[in-house]
Amino acid sequence: MSPYNITDKDIKNNLFNKLKEAESRNDKKVVDIILHLFDEIEKLILLKEIHKNRELLKIYSNDVLNVIAFADNFQTARTKIYKLIDNIDWQEGFCRRDIASSSLKN
Repeated sequence: MSPYNITDKDIKNNLFNKLKEAESRNDKKVVDIILHLFDEIEKLILLKEIHKNRELLKIYSNDVLNVIAFADNFQTARTKIYKLIDNIDWQEGFCRRDIASSSLKN
């Protein structure tokens, strides 16, 4: 298979399999590297979609752009979301960073 035909899902599945292998060997260094790669891949996928839909951002510039992330806990998901948002090149965009702050206090 040509590397140009690999989907985002293929990349994530491959990394997930490598992660499970590293975890079974208790190889913390490799696990940490793969987890970091997962975060970077999420950023790249988001940026790819934003670039692909840049014209839509111009058309819907008064609308809301939602960003989601999955994680084992709320704090980690929230941190991942803000990292993704920080990588969006959208000069007219605005991000509230106080959303869900009260949930962290409970």
